[in-house]
Amino acid sequence: MIEKIRSDSLGVFEITDKKILYYKREFLNYPGTFTSAHIIGNIQKSRNAKSVSADITIMDCDRKIELCFNLFNPTQDDIDGVLYKLNLLKDTISEFEEVYLEKIEMIKKAQLRAKNKSRKEKNHE
Repeated sequence: MIEKIRSDSLGVFEITDKKILYYKREFLNYPGTFTSAHIIGNIQKSRNAKSVSADITIMDCDRKIELCFNLFNPTQDDIDGVLYKLNLLKDTISEFEEVYLEKIEMIKKAQLRAKNKSRKEKNHE
């Protein structure tokens, strides 16, 4: 039974029964946006010291994905596999952000060119 929850500035919770090692839920949209888009990271201790239950849940609109990072009496290969998965996700999101921001800059430049062209056409009339 959970007796007390305390959150630090990172959103990491300390729970007195020590079953939850990490729990963080963040909404993916700006405050005041009425959607349920969110991400949850959850790591729990298991009953034995040789395993861990861990998952990341991402939800947007009516779509939901749950990524499992559980380890049960893991070998080094199992641990390496989970770390590979985490790093690949992190790297892919970072690369996606870079390309997305480049595309946004291209859109802004195109909008500015269109705006300037429209002004020039109005000035020639």
